[in-house]
Amino acid sequence: MAAGVLVVAGCLSPLLLGGLSSLLGELVPDDRARAFSFDAGTYGAAGIVGPALAAIVAGWAGAGWSMLALGGFVALGAGLFLTLPVPRRPAPVQRLRVRPLAGFAVMVRRRPLGAVTLASSVHMLGFGALPLAAAAIATTAGRPALTGLVLSALACGGLLGSVLCTRLPVVHRRPEPAVLVCCAAMAVPFLLTALGPPVWALLVLFALAGLFTGPVSVAVFTTRDREAPPELRTQVFTLGAGFKVTAASAGAAVGGLLASHPPAVLLSAIAGCQLLGAVLGALVLRTRNRPPRGAEGGATPGIRPSGSRSSTGAARWSSS
Repeated sequence: MAAGVLVVAGCLSPLLLGGLSSLLGELVPDDRARAFSFDAGTYGAAGIVGPALAAIVAGWAGAGWSMLALGGFVALGAGLFLTLPVPRRPAPVQRLRVRPLAGFAVMVRRRPLGAVTLASSVHMLGFGALPLAAAAIATTAGRPALTGLVLSALACGGLLGSVLCTRLPVVHRRPEPAVLVCCAAMAVPFLLTALGPPVWALLVLFALAGLFTGPVSVAVFTTRDREAPPELRTQVFTLGAGFKVTAASAGAAVGGLLASHPPAVLLSAIAGCQLLGAVLGALVLRTRNRPPRGAEGGATPGIRPSGSRSSTGAARWSSS
């Protein structure tokens, strides 16, 4: 029963993570860069406050009440969402029928979008194993509380990185290189943590690694917003979030298989995922851009106006 509920929750998480972010372009059309930076920052803040709140409530009233409290915050978030002034879609977009895999086709055909999606997914493959790596570090050091400290340092770094993005225009002007550079740079502190530094240095290195996660998230959001056609924006954001959630889950599974090894093995594997993501993303960026299927000028794959019997005359879009 519990496993089934978790599966349902997992199916909804991409829409929650990606679908909401896709609305920022409509909610804050004149300041998207700052909006995406603050949106990424909320993930960092939630990564700090959520686990801390769950631990406090669990210690005070038990695990059951902790789950109820977290569920209550989810319900509160749903209620707040209803207050958002989401504008009406233009009539032409409302009349479009979008096929389920149209967003994936756009990711394949749009080189920048495919590059950041692949790079960020492989990046999350490594991050999925981070809780296990933190637990292994704490066990080796004989300090159970170190698990929470390590993850909190990572989340604090991510929050700071997101805030700094409001002052770093290069992340918004050149988002694809920003993703690749930050993924590659993130591998350095993880490799240094594998050397077994003192606790204070360990926390600093994890915070430094987290610092790069903020620009990665902001740059990914920016690329999705620029490259996805308006009628496919929500689907592209949701699919991208789904890939990252799935990759993180796979990373946790692989991390479990490596849990019996020293922490340095897990940390090196996490660093390797960051480098691999940067390399794969760079390779995708270097490939020739595939034109959309259809006439010159390109019809968006998988989209056609309601009532049309063919893909001719489909909604068109231009690359940004």
